[in-house]
Amino acid sequence: MKGKNISKISSVHQAIALARKKVKDNLPFDAIDICENILKKFPMNRDSKNILKNIRSDPASNILAEEIFQEGNALYQNGDLSAALNCFKKSVRISPNHFKSYFNMAVVFQNLGYLVEAMSNYIQVLIINPSTTGVYSNAGAILRDVRFTEYDPKFDTFILQILKERNHARPSDICLAVLSLLRQKPQIQRMLKMFKSQSSPEEITSLIEKLSKESLFLKIMSLCPIADLEFENMLRRLREKILRNIHTVTYTPSLGRVLSAIAVQCYVNEYIYKRANSEDKILVEIESRVSGTINDKPQACVKEILMLACYKPLHAYKWSAYIHQIEDLAQVVELQINQIEEDKKTARSLKIFKEIADSISIDVREQYEDSPYPRWIDLKLEKVPLTVLEIGRRARLRISNEAIYQCASPKVLIAGCGTGQQSIEAGSRFKNSEILAVD
Repeated sequence: MKGKNISKISSVHQAIALARKKVKDNLPFDAIDICENILKKFPMNRDSKNILKNIRSDPASNILAEEIFQEGNALYQNGDLSAALNCFKKSVRISPNHFKSYFNMAVVFQNLGYLVEAMSNYIQVLIINPSTTGVYSNAGAILRDVRFTEYDPKFDTFILQILKERNHARPSDICLAVLSLLRQKPQIQRMLKMFKSQSSPEEITSLIEKLSKESLFLKIMSLCPIADLEFENMLRRLREKILRNIHTVTYTPSLGRVLSAIAVQCYVNEYIYKRANSEDKILVEIESRVSGTINDKPQACVKEILMLACYKPLHAYKWSAYIHQIEDLAQVVELQINQIEEDKKTARSLKIFKEIADSISIDVREQYEDSPYPRWIDLKLEKVPLTVLEIGRRARLRISNEAIYQCASPKVLIAGCGTGQQSIEAGSRFKNSEILAVD
């Protein structure tokens, strides 16, 4: 045994000596290969770590990394994605903080369809240089297509940040990606399982506390309909369980966060969750109690008001004018009352080309005004408008007459503009454009 250990030590010393010689001979990548191989077998080897540190902190390494990066860019422009990717990987081996290489690696992975790998590299870009532009928008585009097969907290944090930054992705477009990630999370798996069985009031309180800590789930709930039956059933059953235990469940900040998220979710999905007649009876009792106390003690009704907002928008209640100053209701009041009032003001200021007279058009208008499906909260907006050429290249369109790319001031028709998402997004996307949106 002693002989073998001496042999190992001797071979490591020889490898270290060879690595140092490679550094002197200006062969840094050979030295990196040797040191990394040593560290695979001996992770605590100090000499290897010092050699790597010295190589990567040398200003010459940053210059070399930039040269390799530019070489990779040229290969990328020529369509050789595999060779370009190797250059970008080589660049960060010698200069681990070369964030531009990580960014371009993400772009290449994105183009090759390795979407999770692309996401990981975008995250690395932000770790090194948080102000890098384009990361959130590019990642938002990935999330339209990616489906996660395992949970990783770094993706949870990253997607939450994308949603918080706003307008880098349409929430409804990335919702399925978010749910695919959360479905792999052990805590969420346990919650989904628990909601399939009967729960005691104590278990409901525990579930509320756990759910209140799921920031990404609460965030996506507050931005778009949750288009998944398993999650929908969980939320519907939780809403019902809280309602049936409304007198025994104590109001806490956690309950406030959860009820607010459910109230917003129900509002954006047009209160589509089914409910029993017995639930309606409880709601009538709660509404009566709120109506009787709201004038004197509005703060005491927070739990009940949030519960009502999970079944019907607050602007429909006569007493809604009394709750604007209650801090715990701010998110729901903004959406279910303030924005409704703002929409009405905006509608009065809009120019009318011709008064609508036929009954069908009037009915359709009233339907949209009452239930403007799909409701939306955030959109994907371009930070800098693009030319027609840039949009075509980005979308990889194959157009027989490329003269269209020379159009400097496009006129864009949105035929069937619905609730305005496409119209607003097109206005932010097309440079020097004129948008005509009709429905």
